[in-house]
Amino acid sequence: MKNFLLSLVTLVFCGTGSASTHVELFSEAGLWGDRIVRIVDPTANEAYYLLRNSTLQNENLGGRVSSIRLECGERSGRIYLSDVDNSSTQLHEWKGNTVFFTCEAGQTVEVNLHQKKAYPSVALIGDKVKSVLIVTDAPETDNSTIITLFAEAGLWGKKYRIIRSTDNNITPAELYGMDLLYSISSVRMECGKYQDLLDLYSQTSGGSVEKILTCRPYETREFNLHTTLGSSGFYLGDAIRRANIRTVQQ
Repeated sequence: MKNFLLSLVTLVFCGTGSASTHVELFSEAGLWGDRIVRIVDPTANEAYYLLRNSTLQNENLGGRVSSIRLECGERSGRIYLSDVDNSSTQLHEWKGNTVFFTCEAGQTVEVNLHQKKAYPSVALIGDKVKSVLIVTDAPETDNSTIITLFAEAGLWGKKYRIIRSTDNNITPAELYGMDLLYSISSVRMECGKYQDLLDLYSQTSGGSVEKILTCRPYETREFNLHTTLGSSGFYLGDAIRRANIRTVQQ
């Protein structure tokens, strides 16, 4: 995470004391006022919980979410907040500005949404939240696919490691938060039980896939994006803005 953002996000390595991911949404920027609490228990795969605008309104937080607390139990987790009332748990179907935050296992993250941006071109989302997706990550098992994105061509430098057993869209907000927006230079794909595909895009949405990387079940492949041509005829190193993981079950 970028150092200049740390003053806006509080990190505490104390955990929830349980296996679950706990989320609290507050009406006030200082983690107080009206609130919603949701708990997402871990499962054999990723576990999702979607909060839509109707629920936020029913609990007196429609257009009023100003701060959040995200506490991870035995697994890492994530939270996505959008200014559009999205109805799907598939992020590639989401519309609107989306803010993204993560916590590692045993970590607590507290965020003032009137100060913290997902990345520079996205507006602050305090008092604008209309949908929330909470995710408890899948366990790392022999059946899980592990994809690691690296800032340097030789599979080193800043990196973002994703463990998935289901499809997943990697947003510009995630890449910015990991210092990897327009900075991905190499990729390692470690497939689990199924064949997996990694779609690489140079645009946020609406653009065509520049390249599809793939690995077969239980295969590991490594890619240097500075020697990998996209469909537009340009090398993909330092050009990727969004990616999507797809599982091909056989």
